[in-house]
Amino acid sequence: MTPEDVIAVLAALDAGGIAYWIDGGWGLDALLGQQTRTHRDLDLGVRLDDVPRIETLLPQFRRESEEEWPGFLRLKDERGRVVDLLLVERREAGELWQQLAGGRRVRHKESETRASGSVGGRPVRCASVALQLEHHNHPQATDQDRADIEALRQKLLMKHRGEGPLLRTSCEAVQRRQ
Repeated sequence: MTPEDVIAVLAALDAGGIAYWIDGGWGLDALLGQQTRTHRDLDLGVRLDDVPRIETLLPQFRRESEEEWPGFLRLKDERGRVVDLLLVERREAGELWQQLAGGRRVRHKESETRASGSVGGRPVRCASVALQLEHHNHPQATDQDRADIEALRQKLLMKHRGEGPLLRTSCEAVQRRQ
């Protein structure tokens, strides 16, 4: 997925009034404000009940896999572009719940899905530093996950060291999770 592909998908969702946040590799790059690598997909957090509208707004994308339904849905177009939807339900004010395979449920703080970033110069809503750390720093982390976290750590430490409590807290969280 190119930055232009991402922007086109987001524009379609914006036109349809879909609330979303960018997660995964593009979400990390949005926080960094630059593309750091080639991305095979676009990970978006969306509400489960918005799926029918999303499929209408993105008619070129078809369901490729419902293997992890109702927690995830993979959409793919004939050009091979992939949009992975992380599906959540809002159960309580400020809390989003995701149903994973095997019956396990994961809670996300809604506030952690409202960070600001940019893709291709376009401002976007993305997963916070804390949520990115949660998603990329785990026992099964790949080399790419570790590289992503290091890029985020370097950017935060070099560019924003000491500029306000939120950024200091983000830098400290990155360091603690190393």
